[in-house]
Amino acid sequence: MKHDRIIPLPISEQSGKSGLRRRIPFYVALLIVGVLIAAYIDGGEEPLHPIIQEVSVPQTGVDAT
Repeated sequence: MKHDRIIPLPISEQSGKSGLRRRIPFYVALLIVGVLIAAYIDGGEEPLHPIIQEVSVPQTGVDAT
């Protein structure tokens, strides 16, 4: 009885689509970290400035002169 041996493929032939599927989570995590770093550097809390502006309200109703 002859036994068939399983011969592994070289790494270059194994890393087709499965290699890309293994790297996608890494790229997604890298993108998320990049966005968080950009938000941390660019963002931040700025002091509130009061809005001082005259607003004219039209007089309507019983007390209108």
